[in-house]
Amino acid sequence: MKNKSESYQHFKEFYESEIKAKGYVLRQLRSDDAPEFTSTEFRDFCTTRGIMRRITPRYTPQQNAIAERGMRTIGEMARTLLAHSGLGKEWWAYAVKYAVYTRIRCPTSTLENRIPFEEWSEERVNSALLKPFGSRVLVYVPDTLAV
Repeated sequence: MKNKSESYQHFKEFYESEIKAKGYVLRQLRSDDAPEFTSTEFRDFCTTRGIMRRITPRYTPQQNAIAERGMRTIGEMARTLLAHSGLGKEWWAYAVKYAVYTRIRCPTSTLENRIPFEEWSEERVNSALLKPFGSRVLVYVPDTLAV
């Protein structure tokens, strides 16, 4: 997302492509009372689908400790990846993305030592795809077909 105002559209797409398409039921959504989550459009979307909204006051992260701890863990992982790889801060977004990629492919006690990615996607994790962050890679670009 480039702007927070895109939150509703992204949530709607995620709901349709992941939640509804897989037959899951979203019963509750927790967010703060930021404008991108309190619009009439967002409220109506949740209401028509029976999603109960739990809104916490802005600037009170202690009321959403689980999400805040998860974000802290991802941030610490990203800082560690950057430090270990020797890459600069301009690689921060990639480090965060890789931290999330790695985190959801590791067993967690919350799921009785099952892997979140496998539980959600019903696909097996291909551990051959896990490489050290910042590794040098070669990219094969095939020749274009002559017409």
